[in-house]
Amino acid sequence: MFNHFIAQMELEDVPLASRKYTWYKPNGRVKSRIDRVLILLWWLERCGWELLSHRPSLDGVRFQQLNAQQLELLSMPFEEDEIKREVWACGSDRCPGLDGINFKFIKEFWDIMKRGLVLFVQSLWSRAWSRGRWQWRFQWRRAWFTWELNNVQQFMNIVEAGVLREGVQDSRLWTLDSSGCFSVRSGYQALMDRGSSSHLPNVAAVAWDIKVPPKVKCFIWRLFMGALPTKENLLRRNVIVSRDQAIFPFCNVDIESA
Repeated sequence: MFNHFIAQMELEDVPLASRKYTWYKPNGRVKSRIDRVLILLWWLERCGWELLSHRPSLDGVRFQQLNAQQLELLSMPFEEDEIKREVWACGSDRCPGLDGINFKFIKEFWDIMKRGLVLFVQSLWSRAWSRGRWQWRFQWRRAWFTWELNNVQQFMNIVEAGVLREGVQDSRLWTLDSSGCFSVRSGYQALMDRGSSSHLPNVAAVAWDIKVPPKVKCFIWRLFMGALPTKENLLRRNVIVSRDQAIFPFCNVDIESA
C-alpha cells in the first residue's frame, strides 16, 4: 500500500541524513513529508492491520499478488503450445478414472490427437462464460471430508472475489466513492465511520513477518514500541530540555512525534 501510494504520487526519495522519509516531486518545487499519515498507529486503530495489508489466504497460506502481465495471461484462452507443454509435464501419468488414458499414449500419438484435445480444452473455456460472466465450475475427483469443507469455502471465496466479464478489461474499483476512483476524502470518511478499535495486532509478529527489507522491519518495530528518536521521546527522556526545541520544524506548531 505504501509503495503504491509513493508511485501514484510520483515522489522521489531524497536520502537526507537529518530528513529521513522525505520525498520531492520531480520538478523539485513541491516537497512532502510522509510521516504521520501512513505510519501513525491511528491507522491501525481505525481500520485494522488486516485491511491495510489485505492479501488472499487459504488455510493460513498468503498468496503473492499478481502483476498486470500475469493477470492478462490468466485471462487469455488456452493455446496449443500451452496444452502440449502441460501434457509433456505429466510424464507417464494416467488420467483419473477407471478408463483414464495414459499420457505416454497421448504424447506418442500427439499429431493425431492434438486437434481434438485442443478443441476440447478450448470448449471447456468457452462454456465457462455465462451471460458474459465467468462461472467457475470445478469437478472434484472425490467428495470432500468434513474437515476440508472450510478450506474449500475459503478457496471459492478467493476465486469468486473478482468478477470476470467477457470483453471487458479488468480494472480496480474504489467502492467507497460513486466514481469508482480513490479519493482522500472518501478514504478519510470511511475511516471515521468505522470508529475506533481497541484490537491491535501482535507487534512483533506483524513487524517481522512483513516482506520488506530488514531495516524497514526494524523501523516498524521501533515505531510500535515507541523507540524512535523523535523529539517527543527525547523531551520525555530529558535529552531535550526545552519544549521549543521539540517543535516539528515543518509546521512550527506541534511537538514532533511518530
